[in-house]
Amino acid sequence: MKKFIKCSFILFLLFSTIYPVVWFFLPVTITRLIELSGLAYFFLIYNKKRKPKNQTFRIIGYFLIVIIYSLFIFFLNGHFDSAFIKFLFSPLMSLGSALLICITIGKRLSTGVLVDYIIYAALIQAIISFSLFTSPSLYESVMSLIQFDDIQRANVYGLVAYRLIGVGNSIWFAAANYGVDLLLLSSLPYCHGSLLYKNKPLYIASIIIFILAGILSARTFFLVFVVLFMYMYMIRVSNIQFIRSLGKIVFIGLFSLLAVLYLASIFIDVDRLEIITSWAFEMFKSLEDGGSMETKSSNRIIEMYHAVPDNLSGWFFGEAYFENEDGSYYKTTDIGYIRLILCFGIVGLLLYISTLFYFYKRAGKLYDKTFRHLLTCIFFFELILLSKGVISLSIYVSLFYVSGVLVKLKKV
Repeated sequence: MKKFIKCSFILFLLFSTIYPVVWFFLPVTITRLIELSGLAYFFLIYNKKRKPKNQTFRIIGYFLIVIIYSLFIFFLNGHFDSAFIKFLFSPLMSLGSALLICITIGKRLSTGVLVDYIIYAALIQAIISFSLFTSPSLYESVMSLIQFDDIQRANVYGLVAYRLIGVGNSIWFAAANYGVDLLLLSSLPYCHGSLLYKNKPLYIASIIIFILAGILSARTFFLVFVVLFMYMYMIRVSNIQFIRSLGKIVFIGLFSLLAVLYLASIFIDVDRLEIITSWAFEMFKSLEDGGSMETKSSNRIIEMYHAVPDNLSGWFFGEAYFENEDGSYYKTTDIGYIRLILCFGIVGLLLYISTLFYFYKRAGKLYDKTFRHLLTCIFFFELILLSKGVISLSIYVSLFYVSGVLVKLKKV
């Protein structure tokens, strides 16, 4: 019973951290409480091993430099954007939640155990999401408990007819999370301590569930297969083994696609199913009709790439705007790279990406070559996602950085 309570608490911490929700009935978010608790533990107690502590302070220092630079840009332009500062603080805050989660896992902490917990939290999210997707009344009840601004509410309620929307996990953010989950699943055969991988039926079911959930969340999810192929190639033992791995991925992907269509025909009415399939396979329909794979979304993305700074100063140092006062996107673009350039310029963008790269690199040094390649692929996935929108996968690298540090400390 004690073990069950502890495992449930760890899953609660992970779920609340990866999928942040602002509940109507709580004065503060659970995510923020977890982050602040972890940071308080770090600064007040975690001070016994000098080398890891210095590495961590160096990472914190680099992110603070990025934040100070952005504040300087805001000062020069006479405008302050709190949403952007909150975005820049997310890697630092995630270190706190990662520390709290890892010390709660305790002596059993290992790469495989941590990945297992992340996957279990994602499976819970997927089950909740599918339940909400197939039950409109349940969806209405749950969403009524969550705080949204007008723009978020319009998106959440407007897209539910054909997209999978979960609790704190919606649209393309969900595609990013499920994409990382799929990458983590591919690494489990090489992770020490994983019980999930030993349970082959559950392991294969998890892969299928994440592919189903990712496809129904956003078409951006398909990008993860490019990264997955890259990871399989990087860790290959031989070319034959690489081809076999690709064959397994293609087989499971096709099986998942057929499963989506079959299950949808059972649980979803015909009219809604037609809307879903028209959206999900719009690019292939366009290819059949007009010889191109363009979609309404892709055309809109191309248009949003034109929302660039008006002058050279804006290109280099930005215009200090991330969002409009009503919470909408500045210059109506949600392209990640463009929004970052508009806010603090190419100089700030390069500074931010360099700091992010350093964070991933320091985390990778704590692991063997195979898992280091995985972190490289997650970093590459984040860079790809920034071409579509602003995203931060810092919670994942924070978890593995903190886990790696704590495991190393046990061996000192």
